[in-house]
Amino acid sequence: MHGMRFCLLLVLVGTFAASQLAIAEEWEPEVAHIALPPDSIAEWYMPQNERQVWLHLMFDLRTELGAVELYLERKQQKKIVEWAGTLQESYAKITEMVPEWADEVDLDAVRALRDAAAAGDLESAEESVTQLRRTCSDCHSKWSASTVALYRSPDYSQLKLQDSKSGKEVDYAEAMREMSRSLVELKVARADGGFEEARNATIDLEDRLRDLGPSCGECHRGPSQRERFLGVDALEPLRALRASLTEPHDPKLSGRHLGTFGSTVCGGCHGVHRSLSELRSQLTP
Repeated sequence: MHGMRFCLLLVLVGTFAASQLAIAEEWEPEVAHIALPPDSIAEWYMPQNERQVWLHLMFDLRTELGAVELYLERKQQKKIVEWAGTLQESYAKITEMVPEWADEVDLDAVRALRDAAAAGDLESAEESVTQLRRTCSDCHSKWSASTVALYRSPDYSQLKLQDSKSGKEVDYAEAMREMSRSLVELKVARADGGFEEARNATIDLEDRLRDLGPSCGECHRGPSQRERFLGVDALEPLRALRASLTEPHDPKLSGRHLGTFGSTVCGGCHGVHRSLSELRSQLTP
């Protein structure tokens, strides 16, 4: 009797396993396809252009369409007509600047909006606004992520730093590797009780962060922006960590300072820049 039950159990387990294997073989995860914007859009972004022209066009369109919606709610026809005309002019620039996106825009909808507003047909104007919103959303869902990654994220590939240790100029990737090495040495020495070595690693790390400062100025022109991640207040947790790496050692205290430094300085900068930069490198030939 027990033998029959055991055989039945094996059959059930085998059947279940086979069914799961079949499901696994049939199932394939969806791989997201990121569409790259036309090369012509690069002309309207820095560094090919002195200004972020495309970005400002998008800001203008958002303001103009929002103004039309605002005055539609208030039933102020004169203002609707005024802003609808401005919107039509800006909207037409999309295909002038990026001809490849002619199919992405709806010039009929923006024209119908202006005509309906001029005729006082606010209901039809609202329908045109809805259509324009849908068109904008469809275009952004397809192109926004890759465009931001390629043209609004930092490109570190050409940046050079002056290494204060060696006196030599090094590329950004090498500087980051050395900074990571300093941080690892700090953590290992702290964990193993090598507090003098750990303190020296904090000094090395602070020097390397100071070397990093001038490169940030390529984009962050204002001193307050650099101060946030590399200034005195930002480095205070690192200095507090250095002071805590003594005998008798309080691992909770030094761990708290280490965590604060990692999250505010390293994590803060990486959270803003690293993900987009890595996406950019994947999208760039």
